[in-house]
Amino acid sequence: MEFRLLGPLEVWHGGRQLALGGAKQRALLAALLLRANQVVPADRLIDDLWGDQPPGTAANVLQGYVAGLRKALEPGRARGAGHEVLLTRPGGYLVRVGDDALDIQRFERLAEHGREALAVDPVIASARLREGLALWRGPVLADVADEAFAQSEIRRVEECRVQALEDRLEADLAMGRHTDVIPELEALVTEHPLRERLRGQLMLALYRADRQAEACDVYHRGRAILNEELGMAPSPALQQLLTAILNQDASLTPPLRVPSSELDPQVASTPPVLHNLPAEVTSFVGRERELKEVEHLLTGARLVTLTGAGGSGKTRLGLRATAHLLLDYPDGVWVVELAPLAEQALVPQAVAAVLGIREQPPATINDTLLEWLRPKRLLILLDNCEHLIGSCAELAYRMLLGCPQLRILATSREPLNIDGEVAWRVPVLSLPEAGATPAIDTLGRYAAIRLFVERAAAGVPSFALCADNAAAVTLLCRRLDGIPLAIELAAARVRAISPEEILDRLDNRFRLLTAGTRSAVARQQTLRATVDWSHELLDPDERTLFRRLAVFVGGWRLDQAEGICADEALPANAILELLARLVDKSLVLAEPNVAGSTRYRMLETLRDYASERLRAAGEEMGLRGRHFRWFLDLTETVYDQRMATGSDARLTVLEADHDNLRAALGWSRDADPQGALALAGALYDLWLAGNVVEGRRWLADMLAQTSDGSRARARGLIAAGQLAMIQQSHGESRELLEAGLDLAVGQGNPVMESWARTTLGLLAWMSEDLAGARTHLERSVPLHEALGDRFGTARSLIYLGLTTCFAASLDQGRPGLERGLDLARQVGDTWGEGLGLIFLGIAEIDAGERAAAESRFRAALAMRMLGPILAGPLDGLAELTCDKDPERAMRLSGAADSVRLRKGGVRPAILVRRVKAVRARIEQRLGPAAAERAREEGRQMTAEEAVAYALKR
Repeated sequence: MEFRLLGPLEVWHGGRQLALGGAKQRALLAALLLRANQVVPADRLIDDLWGDQPPGTAANVLQGYVAGLRKALEPGRARGAGHEVLLTRPGGYLVRVGDDALDIQRFERLAEHGREALAVDPVIASARLREGLALWRGPVLADVADEAFAQSEIRRVEECRVQALEDRLEADLAMGRHTDVIPELEALVTEHPLRERLRGQLMLALYRADRQAEACDVYHRGRAILNEELGMAPSPALQQLLTAILNQDASLTPPLRVPSSELDPQVASTPPVLHNLPAEVTSFVGRERELKEVEHLLTGARLVTLTGAGGSGKTRLGLRATAHLLLDYPDGVWVVELAPLAEQALVPQAVAAVLGIREQPPATINDTLLEWLRPKRLLILLDNCEHLIGSCAELAYRMLLGCPQLRILATSREPLNIDGEVAWRVPVLSLPEAGATPAIDTLGRYAAIRLFVERAAAGVPSFALCADNAAAVTLLCRRLDGIPLAIELAAARVRAISPEEILDRLDNRFRLLTAGTRSAVARQQTLRATVDWSHELLDPDERTLFRRLAVFVGGWRLDQAEGICADEALPANAILELLARLVDKSLVLAEPNVAGSTRYRMLETLRDYASERLRAAGEEMGLRGRHFRWFLDLTETVYDQRMATGSDARLTVLEADHDNLRAALGWSRDADPQGALALAGALYDLWLAGNVVEGRRWLADMLAQTSDGSRARARGLIAAGQLAMIQQSHGESRELLEAGLDLAVGQGNPVMESWARTTLGLLAWMSEDLAGARTHLERSVPLHEALGDRFGTARSLIYLGLTTCFAASLDQGRPGLERGLDLARQVGDTWGEGLGLIFLGIAEIDAGERAAAESRFRAALAMRMLGPILAGPLDGLAELTCDKDPERAMRLSGAADSVRLRKGGVRPAILVRRVKAVRARIEQRLGPAAAERAREEGRQMTAEEAVAYALKR
């Protein structure tokens, strides 16, 4: 067990910092440690803690503090076992401290060894003194510095520190390092103007650096200060040094500088810079671009705040960035850790403590700090500002105004929000795109995956990324949002279970991810503790909105949050301000999109946490009901506009909320099956745009749960029949469509009747029943026209023209096809227009009009159509080029296979024969092996790559 007093009080055991409790309990431990291995009477401890006015129950309270400390210091002690650290002795208590376990004792031993070595070997002296001084993390007993019992010890140990600094500087001067130590000596002389040894060392270093005039000036300034404050002259030793400098005495000649190769390794590796940056004990993965960005920002801005969700790596990035900048700040780079502080007023004291500054009454600590900082060129890292945001903002602003060479890097879950600040959100670690499956040898490019593998291998040295676990690791890192802390906690579980098993259990991530290292601060040892820290900083209204936003899946817009999350307790006009505050606090992400509106989303980890809070508040069912009704209204509106105008422009509105629509369907399946059927049927165009399988599943489920004769059921039957047709399930499609037609006729619902006949006509064409197709379509056209339905009319005309082309000739079918195409363009029906172009192109191939057909197919591709029909023009161009460029043709045909597979479509039998014939011709030209190789190359293309390839001449 290691006890640390050279800075804030800390106790470490097994690589883990122990939580020591409140201020009085910590003060008690400090009082015992200052008399380590000695019995301290209880009365003395009561005096230490409460002075002259102890409470009447002081003895009982003291016993409670002792019990609390014992629990903190021996967390693994078995029930009934004796205590080993904090012991009870007759009349008092004793803390047992092993050799070198208390940093003050270790420092004093090293300082003494260094002092003894000065006259013998300055290299060894410097090494030992540096080792001792490196133990200091700030002013001794920084968090109990105001306690009376600590005052004399603080003064004593602080004097030892300054003496050790003087000794170390003496050793450095003896080694010829006078140039290196000048900046440090200048800072120390300013801080301790009455210490003549430091002043003499600075004079000697300046003289040896050929700066004789400056050395003399240092003497004269010191003499003026001594005279003004103490009415004294400089000591004889300092006067003699001045005389020697003026006479250029040979005794002042600098020794030869000791080469680095001859130095003690610890001395040789010590940079001539000031800092308190901790050493890194684990690898720093990725973040190359982010590091450059932060360093660049600090060259232009004097305050940069790194923001981001808990566990996103703000502190680690800040520490690495400041380490890269050490040489740019001659007065040092200093880290001020604010997480342990609980009171706003302690922020200035924490900064002063790190810098070794003490209050100089009657000046306040703020004034003393600003006065000390004013001439300095240094960088301060204010780490974990979020819970002290007001005080941090105030102090940072004052320091920036009064200290022109100061720069501040802050880490916080929200910006400080003061003039001159540049807030920069720390991104999550890089990940493969959703749905992508990169090759194993390329996964190492992604920082999230690399971090998981490295941390997993630290616990299980044999662990490596391989074909068996690559998919699970990739999906796991994606579901953990690329958050470094979450990934490290998951990787720690590899000691017990596989990545696949971790992934299976990720729905309970807050129970699963609890294996943080003991060296981590308490709030980063579990995923829940990290998010708890952020949640506890929210005010009541922010907490309410935060948990209610969990009802959204995949993101939301402002109007959706206002329409769903608001109620009497949380009015709609308050949502914008609260949402902005949650964005500032890194609990919500704001993402402007191409349409100019902003979408918001939560990381999955935060949404899971908010969902727990929503359930605990008893609001889940009510919010999910409002969410369902809002999206049902939206979908019905989009559907009605589509049916009225024919334009599919608003389909993007539904696509943006696909995940919300799934969630609404999932909730309503049990809570409101009739409403779920209405929603599933109204989403027909979304299903058609590449989600055919999903749409069929939802519609089949909802139709099975309901049996009424509503209009929603008629629409659902027809939509289900249309999707079954797309996948060439002709029997099922016909059954559904005919049931929908009968219901629509019985209802007197001409809209659904007309669409049922239109779709039955297309189904008949696909089944090669051209007479049946013509019968249905010739009846559907006048039905649509009677309704003024240009959208439906366009579709029926296109299908009728296609049927006529196949049943008779292109000349007879083309007029109807072109009229349908023209109508589709007028109403903005890109799906119908694309389908018409494909059908017309096929007919033109059969008529020998190959140039016209190619133009149709290229025009269809240029429209960037949605859904499986995108494969149609790829098949058409493959047929046109199979003789001239068979390899290209087979790639296009393979790409068409891939598009249909991914979008949920199946080729109609009438087209399957054409594709088989084309591929047979290609195989004759290339041979089976080469043809299959080209086809596989096409199948590996994404839809975007296939379109680009096809349009390239």
